[in-house]
Amino acid sequence: MAMNIGSSDSSDERGTMSEINTTPLVDVMLVFFWGPYKVPDMHRLVTEVEREAVKVPQPEIHIRADSNTEYKNVGKVIAAINRGGVVKVGFITEPDHGVRGTR
Repeated sequence: MAMNIGSSDSSDERGTMSEINTTPLVDVMLVFFWGPYKVPDMHRLVTEVEREAVKVPQPEIHIRADSNTEYKNVGKVIAAINRGGVVKVGFITEPDHGVRGTR
């Protein structure tokens, strides 16, 4: 679920949008898992994204990476999603659970 704060419509100055975002979601974990199965390479990832990109409404893809994942690999996945045609990408993060030295 998402909430839009503000509005791109200048005539609506009320603040929050009260509609529920019903856009379907696709979770992608970096080791290139797509749902329950492992994606063997970037070509296959692009193929999977292309299948989702034609759906109406188009789903939002969520990327989840562990703390050892290098940024360049996240960038490669985002590029593959872009090539596949999905325009909404989100990131799933884990809270720090009060670990010292993190913000």
